[in-house]
Formats: sequence, C-alpha cells, structure tokens
Amino acid sequence: MFKGVHTVLMLRPNNFGFNIFTKNTNPFQNEVNATTEFIQQKALLEFDDMVDVLESHHIDVVIFEDSIDEKLPDAVFFNNWMAIMPNKKAFLFPMMAASRRGERRKEIIDTIVDKFDIQELVDWSHFENEDKFLESTGSMVFDFDKDIAYAIESSRTDEKLFHDFCQLNGLQGFYFGAFDMNGVPIYHTNVIMSVAKDYAIICLACIEDLMERNMIKNKLMASGKEVIDLSFNQLNNFAGNCMEVINQLGESKLLISRTAYHALNDTQISIIRKYSDIVQTNISIIERVGGGSTRCMLMGVPS
Repeated sequence: MFKGVHTVLMLRPNNFGFNIFTKNTNPFQNEVNATTEFIQQKALLEFDDMVDVLESHHIDVVIFEDSIDEKLPDAVFFNNWMAIMPNKKAFLFPMMAASRRGERRKEIIDTIVDKFDIQELVDWSHFENEDKFLESTGSMVFDFDKDIAYAIESSRTDEKLFHDFCQLNGLQGFYFGAFDMNGVPIYHTNVIMSVAKDYAIICLACIEDLMERNMIKNKLMASGKEVIDLSFNQLNNFAGNCMEVINQLGESKLLISRTAYHALNDTQISIIRKYSDIVQTNISIIERVGGGSTRCMLMGVPS
C-alpha cells in the first residue's frame, strides 16, 4: 500500500496575526495596512472556507481549536512542531522562535496520540535549550513511500538532528543548501519542494551548488518522480508549498493555494493533472501576513 497522507490535521486560528519574532528568518511575512481585527476575521473566513473545500473533496480533516489563554499568532501553521510517522511513532520537535513553543499543547498531543493509536511519542523539544532546531515537516520533506527525507540548510534545521532523525526512522536523508534570489538561505524545505507519489515540485534554481542540484534532481527521478521545476517567481508565490493527500475514495488530491496555482504554467498544471486532482483554496491573508501557505497549515497522518 502507498504510504501517503490520508488524513490532515488543522488548527482554527483565533489569534492569527503578524509575528514580529519570526520575521527576520521568514521574508515571506508582510505587514499589511489593516487592523488586527480585520486580519483575524479574514484569516478565520479563509480557514473555514478551506476546510469546506477539502471536505467537499472527501478529504479526511480533523480540526483543533486555537488556545484561548495564550496568544499564538502562528498556530495556524500546524505542521512545525509535531510529525506522525507511518510506523505509528510521533515526534515533538524543537522550534527556533520562543514565541511559537506554546503551540505544543498537551491536550492536542494527547488527543492525537489517542485518536491515531500512536505507539511511541518521542519528545525532542529539549534541544531548544541547546539552540538546536528541527521544525518538523517545515524543515523536512518526506517521501514516505521510498523512505527518503529532504532538508535544506537553515537556522531552523540542524544538520545533526536531521541525520539522527533519519537514522532513527530508517530514512535516507539528503541535506543541501538552498537560497533565494538575493543569496539568502531559505528558511524551510517545504517552501522549495513538495514530493508526491508520482511527481515532485521543486525550485531547482535555488540549489546553487550544481553537484547538489543534480544529486537532488537525480534522486527524485530515480525514485520514480516526474520533476516539475519551479521558477523563483513561482517559489515566491508559494508554488512549492503544496501537499498531496489521498482522500476517502482513494483519489490523489494536490492541495495548493489559489496564489500558488495561478503562478503555475499550463505545462506544469497538465503534468500534475496526470496524477492528481488539483484542489485550490484562497488563503491570501494567511499567506501575506503569516508567510506560510497550504502545506504549512497541514499536519499529515500517513498510513
């Protein structure tokens, strides 16, 4: 059986907003000329509309509510602090921004462990005390079906932790550099690439080292993927921040934002549609203010 994601977990954002503590490492964040209340309400509408769209495509969605007591502006980006593995093992990860660490809420963790029959919960959050970070499926992009993990060099992604994680989970790990058009390291791997069963979406141009670029491209092709290469403009419009999900009918769905979809060209869309139905949602305020897109909002449950 294909080891893909069959359920997505999401968190409804009741305190969404611009996080001043993460802007230095995430250039995708933007301060907009709007009130805090407007941004919050718009984010909630976008979130609820996204859930409706996913469920209309028979995608299994589990919703959690934001914290009432603690203001967590990035909590909607549910994929950065926990990952569930195909072997029913789950990990809690160390996050760089202290302002985000409260997102690891015990009641959510306990519910996930119970609902998805997690056999072992491994807590790596203590590495924050050593300034070592590995931000789950933001830092790592998995090809569970081929037992491969990809990660780019970043202040949010410690190389040793990445390789230790791969060794512990029987994954072949690839760690490489990736930079934006200004030569600045890109903060998360899921910004530049997404790996589906039959294809991979990636901005190869941001991998400056040609040996590394060829290594990653060749590995993707050798693992049976048709490679869809993104431009920097498409990268900047979140085209790499998408996710394949298998719905309740066994159909492949590529979840992508409207911004990202409209950045793709006809050839790229045709390749994707050979393998997946494209499901697009409008999350423009979440993207602009939060600096993350569709993939960042989804914690996947593989099986």
